Amino acid sequence: MADIENTNPGMNNLEDAPLASLKSTFNVSEFADDAADPSDAAAGAKSLADRLTDSKPVARKAAYAEVVALFAQGGADAAAAFEQYASFLKKMLLDNASLCHEAALDAAVAFAKGAPSEAVPAVASAVANAVVEKHAPTPKLQTKAVEALVAYAQISGAASAVHGALVSGAAHKVPKVRGAAAKALAAVLRECGAEGLELKAACGVLLGLIEHRDKAVRDEGLALLGELRVAKGDDA
Repeated sequence: MADIENTNPGMNNLEDAPLASLKSTFNVSEFADDAADPSDAAAGAKSLADRLTDSKPVARKAAYAEVVALFAQGGADAAAAFEQYASFLKKMLLDNASLCHEAALDAAVAFAKGAPSEAVPAVASAVANAVVEKHAPTPKLQTKAVEALVAYAQISGAASAVHGALVSGAAHKVPKVRGAAAKALAAVLRECGAEGLELKAACGVLLGLIEHRDKAVRDEGLALLGELRVAKGDDA
């Protein structure tokens, strides 16, 4: 059988074809490594308040860090930031994305340490409850959670809210929350003393801690008993 004649021999060899004649379905700029993500530009255009509630955890974490920086800078800008972003602290601390937890705790600590002392009690209860239930039971966050609770307990007018959150946490039905709250309460007593602490309420949770089926909870209960005795004497 005779070979079929090629009517377009020039196209048999790509090397011989002009580059301009080779069409691609790919848009190179779409796949360039350094191409900007349009969503990043959109996030950057949002106000800080909007970015604090952005749907992307990465964007929220960056916004939380920005709030920390504002709280720490001092001066008029910090004063304005304390007033503007105090109401966001609770939602930041209750963020479900683990990526955001440390930054949220940093913001809570920065607020307690930098805000006017009269502004701290207004947020202390919401902050303390969120920290006790969500962050203190997490081992890698426990140190920073205790730092936050101590920072608020050191502020006049806020200590009672911290004590209340810790006593409630020490009676929580979830063992890891219970043990973490007892541990944090012992740390607060050690750092701040027992001034303002309702001794009856604190002692009321001791028996449940010391007799708990979970050894870790029992151990924290005994440690708390020791701190109560130091803070209040043998009557504790």
